[in-house]
This record gives sequence, structure tokens and C-alpha cells, in this order.
Amino acid sequence: MSEKELPVGRRLVIVRALLAKTQEKLAQEMEVTPGLISKWETGERDIPLGRLEQIERMYGVSLVDEGWQQKIMSLPTNVINMAT
Repeated sequence: MSEKELPVGRRLVIVRALLAKTQEKLAQEMEVTPGLISKWETGERDIPLGRLEQIERMYGVSLVDEGWQQKIMSLPTNVINMAT
């Protein structure tokens, strides 16, 4: 799977890993449960638009725009592979 085909939840895994954030820390910041973050990341549940916007504001990167890829192209391959 290429970076281009990554679902939004898997993109969140990559961005979160880059920022060294745990699911627990993100959940705390967003006032949701770590289990919900896990469901978003695995695709078990869709990320509501309002929550996507909140994540994007917190991390400073869009998870849905094609341009998100340019921001991660310089990442180590192991970080990208972790999410695929």
C-alpha cells in the first residue's frame, strides 16, 4: 500500500507517531477514550468531521488533503510501514 492509499485513520497513526503521542495522550487532549482513538486508527469507526478538524488544528496537518503526503515523504520508512 502506498502512502497515497492510506486511510485517514492510518494517517493519524503516522502523524501521532511523529509527534511521539500515545493514543492515551491524544484521547486525553480530545476528551475521548483511548479505545475510540484505536477504533479511528483501525478504521473500525469513522472520524467525525469535527474531530478531524480538531486533530488537524492540534497537529497542524490535514489528514484528508492530498497535500498531507508531502509533509510525510521525508519520514523514515519504518514510521510509514508501522501504519500500513
